[in-house]
Amino acid sequence: MMKKLARVAWIALLPWVSTWTAPKAEAQPVVSPPYQGRLVIETALASAGGAPTQMAWGPLARLYVMYNDAGIVSYRYNWITGKLSDPVAAVPSARGIGLGFHGSTLYYSTMSGSLVKATDDNGNGVYGETGQGELSVEIVRGIPVGDHAVDQIQIVGDTLFVGIGRRTINGRRGPLSGGVIDDFGGNGFFSGGQGNSWGDSAYNGAIAWIKDLNQVGNFTDSANAFTTLPAVLSRELIQGDAGPITNTSPGKLTVHSSGTRNPFGLCLDASGRLYFTNNFNRAITGGDGTTVQDIARDDTSAFIGNEVHDQFFLAVAGADYGYADENWRGVSPMLPIGARGSNRLRSITFDNLANPGPYPLHNPAEPAGLGPSCSADGCAFFYAPTLPAELLGNVFIARYNPSVADHATPPNTLVYSDIVAVDVSTGAVKRVAHQFHNPLALISDGANRLLIGDFSVPGNPGGTGAIYALRAVR
Repeated sequence: MMKKLARVAWIALLPWVSTWTAPKAEAQPVVSPPYQGRLVIETALASAGGAPTQMAWGPLARLYVMYNDAGIVSYRYNWITGKLSDPVAAVPSARGIGLGFHGSTLYYSTMSGSLVKATDDNGNGVYGETGQGELSVEIVRGIPVGDHAVDQIQIVGDTLFVGIGRRTINGRRGPLSGGVIDDFGGNGFFSGGQGNSWGDSAYNGAIAWIKDLNQVGNFTDSANAFTTLPAVLSRELIQGDAGPITNTSPGKLTVHSSGTRNPFGLCLDASGRLYFTNNFNRAITGGDGTTVQDIARDDTSAFIGNEVHDQFFLAVAGADYGYADENWRGVSPMLPIGARGSNRLRSITFDNLANPGPYPLHNPAEPAGLGPSCSADGCAFFYAPTLPAELLGNVFIARYNPSVADHATPPNTLVYSDIVAVDVSTGAVKRVAHQFHNPLALISDGANRLLIGDFSVPGNPGGTGAIYALRAVR
């Protein structure tokens, strides 16, 4: 990645970019040729307050932005011009990825593995002020993090959904399972060590939910489903605590569905159905829908066309999305051995897992599927009536990675840093805009613009990001 962050901030955005060449920097992103004249890109905020990871609409119709390195900031949004102004530091201390509102109550995730509930009782736009008696409490602590973190949040009615990535790079345990962690005193393999880990907990690699936020107490760990609290990182917690799977309390954070790697982006369609993106690791498909060959140290292969694509799923309670889990597959009722159970779901987009090949080289400009190592992250449904007919009802997805290259001679290089639209009925993917730097967070304004948070932009102070708007024109 271009921007140097604290290590824990890097890890939530994997798949890791081990070999890349940044595309030529542009003044701003551009609409892809098929949609020029029908879509335009505008700048909503030229220099953001940090690196944006999720956006949500909050009280007084203000836009709240989670900056994983600079807290939560809210802005006044001009519905006519699409510009953002009047920044207010809502939670300056927050360091996380996800946020959402239940009424006027704010919930957000942290890089340290917590979910926080906060209130703004005096209505000044700043949450959790201790001197004002406002609430700021970690309702869940100790979710194990490592190579990935607690991701984006969506709240539907009284139910909170959150994606939780794996603490490992590949769902395994033992040597070469930890890129940034080693549970036996060594270093992760990204730092030259063996990355020897205990594997993943019951929370990791899952869509989790709190079914009824009204039943969450205003005290620490009130929604934590681990059977032993506080949740102290240990082999026993990782490999043996099934509380997140077995607990049935509607006021606890429990596993909704499982078998993912890093379910980063969560988005809702017009009917309130939940969808999510999933970052796959660097792995060669076996072609049978279940088996893959992990590439050592999450490197790229001799031909990137054989590598598994990132994925996009409809979230279904109790579903198995098929990813490896050496600790809980065969133990959790959601994760049968071999990933062939009746609850097995496949990606809406082509991911070449169940295709025997041969596999052509992915062309990001004319995509078939989301592509390997694209880091498909933020997603949003965008229902502007002025959209081109072929994009109506599509979900829009940010592909974060600047580019990735394999070890062929000469190497094949795939350049992403774009926004694609996916037809959820067919899985067809279309590139609509490109030449961003690290696009990550998406949200619709409910009218005619799709707001796009670019994680970092060259030339901005401190390498901070920007927020753009994709507008549909008549």
